[in-house]
Amino acid sequence: MRKPHSWAGRNGRYWARTSDPQVAESGATVRARVQPPQPRLVAVKRSRQWGIGTGTACESDISVLVATQLPTREEREEALALVPRVRELFDLAGFARGALMNQAVSMIDAALGPGHTRAALVTLQEGIDVLLQAMIDLVGSSVSEVVLARVEVADPLGHGEPPREHERPRISVRAARFGLEDAAVRTASAGDHLANGYLRLAYEANAALPEEVQRCGFLPEQLLNPSWTDVDRVRRGLDAIDADAMTSLVAPTLPAFELTRDFHSYITSQAVVDAREFRDVIIHRERPSYREAPGLGRVTAWRGGQISFEYPPSYDELDALPGLSDCRMLVGEAIDATYIFAARTWDTALRFLRSVDVRMTRHDGEVSIETQHPIGPQDPERPRPISRENRDPGRFLR
Repeated sequence: MRKPHSWAGRNGRYWARTSDPQVAESGATVRARVQPPQPRLVAVKRSRQWGIGTGTACESDISVLVATQLPTREEREEALALVPRVRELFDLAGFARGALMNQAVSMIDAALGPGHTRAALVTLQEGIDVLLQAMIDLVGSSVSEVVLARVEVADPLGHGEPPREHERPRISVRAARFGLEDAAVRTASAGDHLANGYLRLAYEANAALPEEVQRCGFLPEQLLNPSWTDVDRVRRGLDAIDADAMTSLVAPTLPAFELTRDFHSYITSQAVVDAREFRDVIIHRERPSYREAPGLGRVTAWRGGQISFEYPPSYDELDALPGLSDCRMLVGEAIDATYIFAARTWDTALRFLRSVDVRMTRHDGEVSIETQHPIGPQDPERPRPISRENRDPGRFLR
């Protein structure tokens, strides 16, 4: 079990000791210099940004195929066209992970005192990382469909023997469907993570009342057993707050929070609406049916005491179904809309941290975190962390 950091003073300096091998291998440092009359310990933590080969990326077999040399340049370009912000999301995911790893998030937690800032930051990082995985899954879906259709494949549940001839076409379609549906589920999940981060940022910035975030599914009094909400519940809560504002003498606070407008833009994006519906179909309802893989249909064919069906099914029925490529375009547009909301939320998080004396900077792939911590006797003249109720929300309101 890894030991936590221990602080030891020496000649006016405070150094961090750790037995965490990841810290030692990454070259991350935690150090501070204390000089009178400075009233606080300033701790600086540096970490390298994480790349695509770490975290949750490259988990599935579909993602592994993308990481090989099997796809041609043309096949890669066609797949990457589905996700135009691939470099931006890759960079954001690395920044968010690098900013919080190696106990940096614990330093922020220690500097600000009990609250929900840690949960907000980690929730945002997890949402961004899940969105990156969704992007990889979607690219993998496109690549798998064409690559596995042209290369020699083995029985996926065998011992290296080739599949039977009639099973060969199914392998590429099945792999493409797996990647597509994984991407849809993760895209919706990323939105739910971001919605939780949005509410916690609003609350910690004092830009939302406790009763407002409670209506959206976040119970701020629960620190050790936190409540988690989702996009739909947040949307319903905001609608209820707006409805009450029509007859209230007091203006609501959360609707004026700067990220609320971005949240509305996100949830009203048609691609997001359709992708979340697609996710619900995958998880809760009849399996999606595609032109390349039509379903059997759960609903009875009886109508008015009679039943009729065609064999083989008519081409018109198949043509009415969406194709895998159609669904990939839909999920790709939803990933783009989710990225925009994620980037805006992360930017607001950084500005909030600066407002509470936490500095987060990056340079040449290295992320530095600077926090300030009260030390020594509790002199009433020495500054303490600003409590949530006393934070000025003005800079975060529209």
